[in-house]
Amino acid sequence: MKKTLFLTFVAAAALLFATSCKPTIDTNVTVRTVPAYDLTYDGFKTGAEITSSDAENCKVGACCGYDPDLTIQNGTFKMGDTVCFSELWQYEQYYYRAFAAFDLNGDGLLDKFVYGNVLSLSPEERPLRVYTRDPDVYSWDHSIHVIGEVEGAQLYKVNQVGFCYSEENEYPQYESDLYVVAGTPTGHWYSSFSSYISILSGYHKYYIRAYARLSDTIQYGNVQTIEIQ
Repeated sequence: MKKTLFLTFVAAAALLFATSCKPTIDTNVTVRTVPAYDLTYDGFKTGAEITSSDAENCKVGACCGYDPDLTIQNGTFKMGDTVCFSELWQYEQYYYRAFAAFDLNGDGLLDKFVYGNVLSLSPEERPLRVYTRDPDVYSWDHSIHVIGEVEGAQLYKVNQVGFCYSEENEYPQYESDLYVVAGTPTGHWYSSFSSYISILSGYHKYYIRAYARLSDTIQYGNVQTIEIQ
C-alpha cells in the first residue's frame, strides 16, 4: 500500500514538474495582411506582417476564399511569410487575410490562430491576359501567320485585338510601330485571333506581339522573334 502511494506521489510530482517547466507561449500578436501583388489573370501573392514578442513559436500564413468572414475553415490556406494563390476564377470576388498560428500543446498541431485584417480582390483588379503564339514563317513570299489569345476580353471590354511588329524595337508599340488589326474578340471569356503579315523584308529579324485595345489603355502579350530568310 505504501509503495503504491509512493509511486502515485512520484507520478503526480513528475507531472507537476513537467507542467511547470513547459514554456509559456505568448499569443498576443498583431497581424497585418499584405495587399495583393504580382497579380496575374488567375492569381496573386500576399503575405503576413506580424508584431510578436514570441516570433520563434509563431508560424504565419494566409487564407483565401469567397466569405468576407474568412478563416482557414471556410477558405483555402497556405503557410509561409509569402504565399501565392492561383487558379482563381476570372469573374469571382475573392477575400484574403493573413494569420499567425501557435502550437500551444507542443504536439506539432496548430491550435491557436490569430487573424489579420480582411482584404478583397475584385475581378477588375486582375490583369487581362494576352498571349502571342509562335508564328509560322513563309520565306517564299516573306510573310508570317501569327495567332494571339486573350482571356477576360468581355470583362475588360476589349474593343480591338491585333499584332504590332518592328525591326528595331524589341517591344513593339501600337502607337509607334507597325500594326495589323485582327478584329474584335467574340468570346465571352477566351478568344483566339490570327493574322497574316506580308511584305516583310528578307534576311531581316522582326519582333512581334499581340495586343488588346481597351477604351483607355493597351495590354500587350509576350514578344516573339522571327527571321525572314
